[in-house]
Amino acid sequence: WQPTDRLSVFDGAGANCVFSTKGLSVEAPSCTFEGKVTALAADYIVVYPYTETASLSDDGVISGITLPATQTAVEGSFDPKAALMAAKTVDGGKDLTFQNIVGYVQVSTDSKCKKIELFAGNGEILAGAGSISFDAKNTPSFTLSPEGALSTITLAPEGEGLLEAGKSYYIAVPAVTLEAG
Repeated sequence: WQPTDRLSVFDGAGANCVFSTKGLSVEAPSCTFEGKVTALAADYIVVYPYTETASLSDDGVISGITLPATQTAVEGSFDPKAALMAAKTVDGGKDLTFQNIVGYVQVSTDSKCKKIELFAGNGEILAGAGSISFDAKNTPSFTLSPEGALSTITLAPEGEGLLEAGKSYYIAVPAVTLEAG
């Protein structure tokens, strides 16, 4: 976890409450998050990263989640804004085990470049708005909406920089089969 990480915690009223790291000053494998709910719940649904526009329906589906079409390159890692994860407490439990709801494609270049574009050869949806749902075993999945969806993801450095040759970067992608590569 990073000190700037925040979570969307959906409470007993279905409100999207922001929780932030507590006392974390360096990268850590586990940490405490702090925030306030508007109503207590037997179980909570939590999404990373915090998304202000996310909302929870009565049937437990979270909408307003976006897999960005433009992702910021992080050497040896991925854009935290694209690292979609979800968790759900069970039977009043307090522990959360986050599960990735995106996969990652590792890329590198032979020379410096301004960006890398990953595109679906058959037009499959790779980025845009979507929703998160949980199956009977509380395993989350992410479904992209066809409205406004894109079949290209661009990985670019922050600002006017360049991607370094020989360095690895990761692009967050949805779980799709690319029929044409």
